[in-house]
Amino acid sequence: MATNSLPDGQGRDDLEVCKQQMDFFKYGCKFCLNYFIECILLILFEHASPINLFFFTLKIFIYYINSFIIHGLWPSSGKTEGPKNCSSVHFDMNKIKNLTNELQHAWPNIYSNSAPNDFWKHEWKTHGTCALSLNTTGTEYLFFRKTLDLMKKYNASTFLSKMNITPNDTTPYVTKTIESVLQKKLGVMPNLQCYRYKLGKRQTYLLAEIRICMDKQFKLFKCPNGDSTLYWNRLSQTQRCYGGKIYFPEIKKINPLKENHKYMILLNFMRLQFFLCIGYVICCWYNVAHVYVGRNKHDEL
Repeated sequence: MATNSLPDGQGRDDLEVCKQQMDFFKYGCKFCLNYFIECILLILFEHASPINLFFFTLKIFIYYINSFIIHGLWPSSGKTEGPKNCSSVHFDMNKIKNLTNELQHAWPNIYSNSAPNDFWKHEWKTHGTCALSLNTTGTEYLFFRKTLDLMKKYNASTFLSKMNITPNDTTPYVTKTIESVLQKKLGVMPNLQCYRYKLGKRQTYLLAEIRICMDKQFKLFKCPNGDSTLYWNRLSQTQRCYGGKIYFPEIKKINPLKENHKYMILLNFMRLQFFLCIGYVICCWYNVAHVYVGRNKHDEL
């Protein structure tokens, strides 16, 4: 019968420590290995998961738009709704890549639940494909280039600011004053679209859009008044601004982070997870080695 040469109490303590270490070796390292595998799978899953990319896309920054931006260039039959979706020519961001800076400034996507270029894609598919018959708008690039040029030429913000009509949330303007300024600068009467909402018991109007009508040679003319023509594609909950006073507010734009920011955040988070996994494996390796050394010492005893 083998006997332990150490005192009974110390021997029992050493055996208990060894037992605990072996329990860790049996269960703890199994957990460690599972954790490491799950962690690697988590990284791979998050790298490919649209949900994860969406999560990081929701990181936002806020700034104010205090000038008019482009909504669109819409071909119209002048009689009925449309046309729209006239061709299957797909939107290709690469074709307008060198216009990106101008588009982001003059034609940004103000919808926070979509990617920056989704609005351009929508405008091209819905309206741009109906302008292919004209030489000046016959390609995707020409369509966006022409629209940007028209914005520069007929910039309502410039016309109004020279008459001290600027965006703010407190001072209302007389509708006819805005129309008069624009008519004088453009040579034709534009169409003003307003949001209407109740402020207490009072109806309040917010200037939402200024519409300018032009022919196929892009010469301006007075917009028609029929709802079946001009107003078919208006923003939801807007209507023509009728007399009285209207507010010209700033827009608080909530915009997704740029693509490089999104991936930078994603990469940093993945990197953090990876190093945590590696650190945990090293910790396991250290404890396994400690158990091995402890076992050898116990055997020697």
